[in-house]
Amino acid sequence: MSAEFRRKGVNVMLGPVVGALGRVAQGGRNWEGFSNDPDLASSLAYDMVKGIQGTGVIASVKHFIANEQETNRNAM
Repeated sequence: MSAEFRRKGVNVMLGPVVGALGRVAQGGRNWEGFSNDPDLASSLAYDMVKGIQGTGVIASVKHFIANEQETNRNAM
């Protein structure tokens, strides 16, 4: 995917997503993360970032802190 970004002249890829961990069933972003296991998710994200940046595209890791807050989410 990052090779395609590079060919199209895109310098930054918005991803990977390392949260949410899927611990809140109502969370709207559960499908974006790799796993609900933090060790596995961090390992997969690390490898993905290395792969993306290996093609010369900057990886922008997203949503890694407090993204599972659904109560008063818009008030934060």
